[in-house]
Formats: sequence, structure tokens, C-alpha cells
Amino acid sequence: MPFSFGGRTSSGDGFPGKGTALSSKKGFNPKDAIDSARDIATYAVEMSADIVDNAVDILKGNVAEGVNNIVQDSMDIAGHTVEKVKEIATGRDDDEA
Repeated sequence: MPFSFGGRTSSGDGFPGKGTALSSKKGFNPKDAIDSARDIATYAVEMSADIVDNAVDILKGNVAEGVNNIVQDSMDIAGHTVEKVKEIATGRDDDEA
């Protein structure tokens, strides 16, 4: 039985219908979501090496630069994650928008 939520109607099968965040021209693809999640994890692990290097800088006495670089690396990880989650939610890359 179809129902309405937030001005959008479900198809009655328990999944969001047209017009929701999980539907687009391309549609939600679980394989792409897994690939994006893997990419997020890989990027975070790669960046963690930089964060460790920055922690070494802090231990050597270069506190301001080390902390600044850790914050920057963390923001890079967050920005990358946001972009990938957006791709998962919309089912497309920004290049296709």
C-alpha cells in the first residue's frame, strides 16, 4: 500500500519512490555504494600516514605546524567522505550533474 512521507509517495513495496534522495536518473546501485565506501576507507587509511607524520612533528616540538596539518588532513578526509556519500545518495558523480 503506497504512503506519503514529506510530500513523496512510496511505491508500496517499502522502498522510496521517485523524487527521493535514493532515486535519480541512474538510480541507487548497491555495488557503487560498496565501491564508494571502500574508497572512503582507503583514502582515510592513506591520509592516516600523513597524520602520524604530523604527530611526529608535534613530538619533535613543532606543535603549531603539526596540529595545523592534522586538522587540514582531517578536513580533507571529511571533504572526500562528503563527496562520496553524495555520490551514493544521488547515484551519480558531480561530473554528471
